Amino acid sequence: AGRILCGLPAAGGKKGSQNQTECAKAEFFHSSTLTQNKFYSACAPKNFGSMARARWMRPWTTASWVLLTLGISLGSYWSYYELGWGGWWAWDPVENASLMPWLTGTALMHSLAVTEKRGAFKIWTVFLAILTFSLSLLGTFLVRSGVLTSVHAFASDPARGMFILIFLVIVIGVSFLLFAWRAGSVASAASFSGLSRESLLMGNNLLLVAGMAIVLLGTLYPLFLDAVGGGRITVGGPYFESVFGSAMVPLAFLVPVGAVCAWKSQSIDRMGRLLGLPLALALVLGLLTPVLLGAWSTVMALAAFLAYWIVFGAAADWVRYARTARAQKRSVFGQTLPWWGMHIAHLGLALLIFGAAANGIYQVERGAAMQPGQTVQVRDVTLRYDGWSEYRGPNYTAAKGVLTIVNDQGKEFEQLFPEKRNYDAVQNMTMTEAAILHRLTEDIYVSLASPTPDGEGWVVRAYVKPFVTLIWIGTLFMALGGLLAMATRSTRAPQLREMGKRAAISAAGTAAACCVLAMLAAPASSYAAEPLMGSVTATEKSKAAAAFLDSAPSLGTVENSADAFANLKTAEAKPSEFDPAANPRVHNIASQLRCLVCANETIAESNAQLAVDLRREVAEQVKAGRTDDEVVAFMVERYGDYVLFKPPFKAKTWLLWLGPIAFVFLAFWGMVRIVRIRREDAKARRLAASAKSLACAKAFLRGEVEYVDGGFAARQSSLKNGVQTRGASE
Repeated sequence: AGRILCGLPAAGGKKGSQNQTECAKAEFFHSSTLTQNKFYSACAPKNFGSMARARWMRPWTTASWVLLTLGISLGSYWSYYELGWGGWWAWDPVENASLMPWLTGTALMHSLAVTEKRGAFKIWTVFLAILTFSLSLLGTFLVRSGVLTSVHAFASDPARGMFILIFLVIVIGVSFLLFAWRAGSVASAASFSGLSRESLLMGNNLLLVAGMAIVLLGTLYPLFLDAVGGGRITVGGPYFESVFGSAMVPLAFLVPVGAVCAWKSQSIDRMGRLLGLPLALALVLGLLTPVLLGAWSTVMALAAFLAYWIVFGAAADWVRYARTARAQKRSVFGQTLPWWGMHIAHLGLALLIFGAAANGIYQVERGAAMQPGQTVQVRDVTLRYDGWSEYRGPNYTAAKGVLTIVNDQGKEFEQLFPEKRNYDAVQNMTMTEAAILHRLTEDIYVSLASPTPDGEGWVVRAYVKPFVTLIWIGTLFMALGGLLAMATRSTRAPQLREMGKRAAISAAGTAAACCVLAMLAAPASSYAAEPLMGSVTATEKSKAAAAFLDSAPSLGTVENSADAFANLKTAEAKPSEFDPAANPRVHNIASQLRCLVCANETIAESNAQLAVDLRREVAEQVKAGRTDDEVVAFMVERYGDYVLFKPPFKAKTWLLWLGPIAFVFLAFWGMVRIVRIRREDAKARRLAASAKSLACAKAFLRGEVEYVDGGFAARQSSLKNGVQTRGASE
């Protein structure tokens, strides 16, 4: 299998032949890779040092990265759908445990590309391989040991956690011990300038490792502080969004530059001619995007600029290739599958950046205590509450609400059915099943919070989330790009290669179209036009709602006849006491405080009873005339710093806030230092070269000699009258 996967003959040649040697290398590589033996690379650096070995290793690394990307994406959508407040990433410790190996795995893929192409970064590649595998084991420990509280944690088993911890220490200790012992023997001699693809990819790797260090610090620092008696603190979303997001801005800016830059050296003038226009277009459109979305936001302008910059940078690279191909009378779509995969993955990153920023800044939330027939307005969306029913499922009891989207004329477009479920297997465990309507530029998201005291209505939480779907579309494009990047130039089947290219071209076109349409289209201003889902008459909707409620085995009392639904009197629902539009101060203060039950949600987001009580306490403090700072100080005095969702800057948290700055500084310093060392080494090697060595090298470059069996020998064409030339002999 190793021979076939490497494109080698299934049977070896004569004993000692070159073919036999290559087959042995293939067998060793695949056996070591499939058993996850990361240590042999450090013990046998000469075997690892070849560019061919990096080429063999790359598909396996990319496949692991693709699977992890899809896993994180699915977990993110689960959070979005299940938790009831529309959060797709909460910087939960378990989410962070999956993000850390993803970041270093991304760096490892880029490092392998340099090793395969130029024979450089060999030490760095071994280090990243060990680090990524170690972080995977660390994530297993965090998820299964019970040391962290999370809705994603699988188990709380101290005995299992101790076993994983011992295994983790052995693996990390032995791996890095072997790395420190033999790392010096795998140093590469490749040189490159400060502006080259190698230097930019090194900067990319260092920033990714710095980002991983930031996430690791924020995840484990509360545990460390609590263990040394420093008290309990919370490191939540506001911290990670400020420090991690800031560290990733230069990384996103370098993405198109590194993708189009030449190997070894690139002139600034040529780079300016290639990327000048894309940079100008990205700046203009980035500044216009917040205006088109209805409200200025500096963060949105920056995110839009980075997204456009990545898209236009990829387009500029294709235009450059197309010009060369047309001049040579070749197909303008003749690039390799890894090239298409690279840019498709980068386009996915652009979609992710744009969708995450737009959703975080421009989403609108309303909370209302709704009775049958009442409506609530969420931006340009009108939702009418038509009633609820309690029914029995296979292993749960559920309350299912009915909400209808209507326009100003009362025309019904779509019905949403959010649920609250109580599962039989777990007592006092209520799960929220949100109802989501996906539209072109936004999601309409509805969930049930709690029933009203009279039992006829529910407190409904409704959101309009612009461009949130781009987050998962972007991750799918990133995974697709990884799959295409697994292809190699040595693919033997022309039909398969051509089919892959066509698929890559289609995917790239689709991704670019998604970027342009999504980023330039402002959210729909009204529902006057026909909806994407189609429409039906009000009578049909009323009958459908009544039929649904009648079909469910009712455990409560709900008026659910078709006539009752058809004759409901529409009235504006009373805002709940925690509605952000009605009580912005209460919502703002509640967004700064952590739910002590949910751990990684604010009390503004959580539906837990303790969070409801804390929100009510905040509302009473505001009603009493206290300022925001006084209310927060009151909550801290009662519950300690643990209730703050964003840790304050004080003596015990200075490392938490200054550490990320140090990580980013070290990343830039390391990039400059490595480039300088490479140039100095290349200069020293040139000066140390003897006259004979230079003459032999020139003869080799002219094709007069070739390298055979560990030495130089004259080519057949360099023999004149059967006499070997002197230059060829040297």
